[in-house]
Amino acid sequence: MRLLWIFLCVVSLLLAGCGGGAGTESPGTDNGTSGSGASENGPSESGSAGDEGSGGESSGDAGSSDGSGRSCQEVPESGDPGDSGTGLNVTILLTIPDGTEMTLDFPVGDPCHTWEREADPDEHDSEPHQHYNAADRTAFLDGTFRWTEYGPEHSQEDIDKRCAADDRGTTKYATLTDSCEDHNGILIRVSDVGNS
Repeated sequence: MRLLWIFLCVVSLLLAGCGGGAGTESPGTDNGTSGSGASENGPSESGSAGDEGSGGESSGDAGSSDGSGRSCQEVPESGDPGDSGTGLNVTILLTIPDGTEMTLDFPVGDPCHTWEREADPDEHDSEPHQHYNAADRTAFLDGTFRWTEYGPEHSQEDIDKRCAADDRGTTKYATLTDSCEDHNGILIRVSDVGNS
C-alpha cells in the first residue's frame, strides 16, 4: 500500500510539474498526465491515476536523458498529428528517475477525459486527498501522440470546468521512437496503441 502511495505521489509530481517540489502547486502547473489507468511495471488497470505536474502550464525546458534532448512540450521531428487517431487508445510509459515505470491510457478523441489520484498533504489539506486532472485535444498519427493536460484541481466539477474553458492547459507530445522529458526528470514515451 505504501509503495502504491509513493508511486502515485511520484506520478503526481511528474504530471503536475509541482513548481517547487512535492506538496506544492503553482497556478497552472500540473503533471497529471492523462490516462484512464495506471500501473507499475505492468499493464494498465481499470480506473484512473495521475499526478500533479503534467497537466498545466510548465517550463518545458528539460531535455531527455535518452539522447533525444526533447522536452515533452516540444513538437517532435515527426510533427503534430493534427486531429488524427480518434477511436484509438494510446498507452504511455512513464519512467521516473529511480527507474520505476508506470503506464497511463489515453482514449484518443475523448473530450476532457479525466482521472483522479491520491495526493500528498499540501497547503490545501493536511491529509492525503484527491487531485483531478484532464486531457483534451488528444491525437495520434505516425507514432506521435499529442494531448493538452489540465490540473490538478481538488474536485471533479473544478477540473471539468477548467478543461471545458481551456484554462491553463499544457500541450505535450510523446512518440513511439524516443522518450521526451517531462517535469522532475520523468521520461515519457508511447508504449502501445490499440483500438479503444
